[in-house]
Amino acid sequence: MLWNQSVWQYKWRKLAHVLAAQIAYVRFYLQIRVQKWRRPTDKFIGILLAEHLGDIVAAEPIIEALCGKFPSAKIVWIIKPAFRAILENHPKIELLVDEQSVLFSMYVTKKHPFDLFYNLHLGDLRSDPFFPGQFLKNSKAAEMGITKENYLHHFNLLEVVSQLADLGKLIGYPHIYLEKGAKNTFLQKPYWIIHRKSNAQMRDWQDPLWCRLIDQIITENDVHVVEIGIIEPLAYQSSRFTSLVGKTSLHETLQIIRDAEYFIGVESGPAHIANAFRIPALILCGQFINFDQYNVYSGAYQHDGLAQIVFNSKGTASELTFEDVYAQLPQKNLA
Repeated sequence: MLWNQSVWQYKWRKLAHVLAAQIAYVRFYLQIRVQKWRRPTDKFIGILLAEHLGDIVAAEPIIEALCGKFPSAKIVWIIKPAFRAILENHPKIELLVDEQSVLFSMYVTKKHPFDLFYNLHLGDLRSDPFFPGQFLKNSKAAEMGITKENYLHHFNLLEVVSQLADLGKLIGYPHIYLEKGAKNTFLQKPYWIIHRKSNAQMRDWQDPLWCRLIDQIITENDVHVVEIGIIEPLAYQSSRFTSLVGKTSLHETLQIIRDAEYFIGVESGPAHIANAFRIPALILCGQFINFDQYNVYSGAYQHDGLAQIVFNSKGTASELTFEDVYAQLPQKNLA
């Protein structure tokens, strides 16, 4: 009896999920069609890149490029609500649309209301929780032979998405626009930031080595060290160390990174944010899945020498030694 009840509960949840996605899609479709009817000379361009944090930041230069290619462009970007802060103050985005679910995005890719539409997600990476065997497809990526198995073999993240948006291999600097007058009220300068937890454990460095590194930073530099992130704060105690892990919104985190003197972290979203704000950095990288050597960054971290990237080509970032990382640490206060 309990089994039958749980099955019916699941079926009702699934039905409600499908109906919510369909209602959100119809509203969205009609909203864009009305806007196109009201402004027939404008070219409405849809972009679907709902996640992840670093991917969205890295892709930002395509907005300027599309507006240059199409002077009457009105950019509509579909994004997960958790990441809205990255783009919500962008001066060249007409509309941000919350991705209600992956199923909603599947409906959009099958029939969209735009003059031009670019799905910037690689195929077979995203599935809806109620339809785990069905993946969001990307026919453009398939035509170009860009897959989740090879996309970092020859391109950085911006080059991948710009090709999917018919812009060729774009060279650009990502930007993040904050609300005018946005101030960091959490910390007093100068401070360095560390970020040690990515969304993949193989990208993360060992906690005891982080503690040793912070010891050296505090000893050798007249700065405060601040940890940012979402989960698992580092077990480290010092009057010159502050953990903000799980304590700040994305809006606040953006301001904190913007005002930092230096950034040290693993390859993850906050490192891309630091790149957008052109913060000098030390990035810990290593082999990832089937990518033995790669560079995900464009802009300042690719062209201007602002980032030292410590890359372990013989193993993962977690296997980097303390000496590998410490050797690249600035040896005196940057101020």
